[in-house]
Amino acid sequence: MKDLEEKYHEHLLHWIWQTLHFDAGNLETTCGQPVTILEPGRLNSSGGPDFKEARLQIGDLRWHGDIEFHWSVADWRRHGHQHDPGYNQVILHVVYQNPDGKRTYRQDGSAPFLLHLRPHLPENLEELLAAFRQPDRLPCAGQLRYISREALEQQFRKAHREYFETKADALLNFYDPDLAPATAWKKVFSLGLFDGLGISLNREPMLRVGRRLYNHVLQEETFPAVEELQFLALQFGGFGSARSAARWSYKGVRPANRPKIRLQQAATLMGTIHHEPLDAWFKGTPSDRWERLLNTVDTETGIGRQRSDILYGIVYLPALWLLGTLFHIDRLKQRAFELWMNHRAQVPSTLFKLFAQSDFPPDLYKQRLGAVFQLKQYCKPRRCSQCKVLKEIISS
Repeated sequence: MKDLEEKYHEHLLHWIWQTLHFDAGNLETTCGQPVTILEPGRLNSSGGPDFKEARLQIGDLRWHGDIEFHWSVADWRRHGHQHDPGYNQVILHVVYQNPDGKRTYRQDGSAPFLLHLRPHLPENLEELLAAFRQPDRLPCAGQLRYISREALEQQFRKAHREYFETKADALLNFYDPDLAPATAWKKVFSLGLFDGLGISLNREPMLRVGRRLYNHVLQEETFPAVEELQFLALQFGGFGSARSAARWSYKGVRPANRPKIRLQQAATLMGTIHHEPLDAWFKGTPSDRWERLLNTVDTETGIGRQRSDILYGIVYLPALWLLGTLFHIDRLKQRAFELWMNHRAQVPSTLFKLFAQSDFPPDLYKQRLGAVFQLKQYCKPRRCSQCKVLKEIISS
């Protein structure tokens, strides 16, 4: 966890340097040499020093070379740079923490200049950076009072859109170009439901059974009836005489989420989807079509409103968008996306503990699936430099 935090922390330091969000007019190395940035360098996306081809005036001399960033001086040694000749061109080592007079040495025995960045940061950015290594809070938590409601809404809408795109891309992984487009789309939709019904502990085995089921039934001359699909799903899942590679998790799984029940439900939905003519998915309102699909499930315990609302958002609407894409029906794509942007689903409140502790307005994240994406893809991995909230903090 510590290494992960430092990795993303350095990414933010890179952004600060690249965008010059610090007092660049009074820089000084730890040995007292004034530093003027002539060219901050090119961010290195591969191995080696963080910035290449930098140009600096340090004291009376001009230097051309690389720049390396770390949270503390000790990270240079911890990462083994003192043994790597690839770091012999580093002219400046920039650290956030107070270096306490320590030096770093290159593989050739010489030492790069050392710059302590923290004293040159604006107060609000310094406060955000100081919170970076605290996993139980969000870095921006103490500064939300300075951020406009509009900026927060823009970021959460951005995350909501990106989540939809992510889910559509994930469904495309199930697309089989060797099948007729209509059959390929139905397979995409069905496997998406197998996957979604396995949330959160049994997604992999549910999907494995779904794939095996398809490999079996698509070899038949006619698509099997729902009852046969249920039987086969249970067999392939290990609930019969057939051998199964599925490894199910039961720890903390509520009775309604037991694999045997979810397999029967997924097989029912799969059969219903395939026995419906394709043009049926173009007709009527999407919500009515979804309810009719759910009503075909007749297991003792149903899918449940919470799970069905989530599946509607992360599987059904992206699948409709893909259907519109495959058959060039722009109105279907537009309608699916509009429904997604306005969709509400009951998400477990425990997921949003960090938001609640940070005083985010509850209506921004409660019942919004995109807030899950914001939390997992921006907040927890500390991708602050790509978040509109940070930019609002900088400008406040």
